[in-house]
Amino acid sequence: FNSNNIKNEVEKEINNFKNMITKNNKNYKKNNKFNYEKIKNKFENINFKKANLNSKFKSKNNKKILKLKEKFDNKIIVITGNYGSGKSIVSSILSKVISSKNRDVLLIDFNFFNTSINTIFNIKKCYKKIDEFNYKKLIIRLEKNLNLFYRIDIFLDEKGEIENYKLSNFLKELKENFEYIILDLTSNIKYKFIKTILISANKIIFLLEPNLIEIKKANNILEIFLKDFNIEIDKIKIVFNKTNKYQLAESILEELFSNFEIIGNIKYSEKYNSLINTNKFQNIEKNEYEKIYKKI
Repeated sequence: FNSNNIKNEVEKEINNFKNMITKNNKNYKKNNKFNYEKIKNKFENINFKKANLNSKFKSKNNKKILKLKEKFDNKIIVITGNYGSGKSIVSSILSKVISSKNRDVLLIDFNFFNTSINTIFNIKKCYKKIDEFNYKKLIIRLEKNLNLFYRIDIFLDEKGEIENYKLSNFLKELKENFEYIILDLTSNIKYKFIKTILISANKIIFLLEPNLIEIKKANNILEIFLKDFNIEIDKIKIVFNKTNKYQLAESILEELFSNFEIIGNIKYSEKYNSLINTNKFQNIEKNEYEKIYKKI
């Protein structure tokens, strides 16, 4: 090992080994770079095709996607407002309009001490005793996509209240079975369950007549909704009902309710009396209800 010959031979072998490694390494890098570029090009090409495909799909099927989204975006719409503001009539006609759009609708009469929706649809009151667990037997099929439930009294306790968990489960289960639940709510806000219903709602349509007395009443109720019940203001939509030529000017109404979205202006019509007495919806003007439906 100490001889120069052996030392030179060893160094020569080491250098040869180094050269071999370096050469192989260069070839590896060269080949690997080629493969990387090839794979990169393929990947970009696939992404480009995918992007084109997505853009074509979106452009051609955008309406279908929106319809599917709407179909599974089930909603609870609460109709409330001052006493005598026309909640039952508006709830009934709006339900008819929405069901005509091939939507499964359940109309609930929550004005249990003064039910009137059954009268509008010419349904005789049913006093059959039934427990809350079999409530589905009380759902009445009015038309192809329109159903009615008005026996909310089966959930009431001795104090005329509904326990929150029962009410929440009831609404949750209904929401899984119907696309739209239109809820005609009592004007009496002293009941505890009113807050639960309003919080559960997707939209709250507040009805009022456009005169000073009704506006003052409405402001008091809306203040309770916002401050005491902590309802989000964006949920509440204003609809002026029974409008006529003697009402307050629209500019004044818009100023008074500038914090809310006004989504409807339903004119007073004597035909509503005909609807109540004859149960015929054919002669009712539905254009304004169509606009309300589009905005909710």
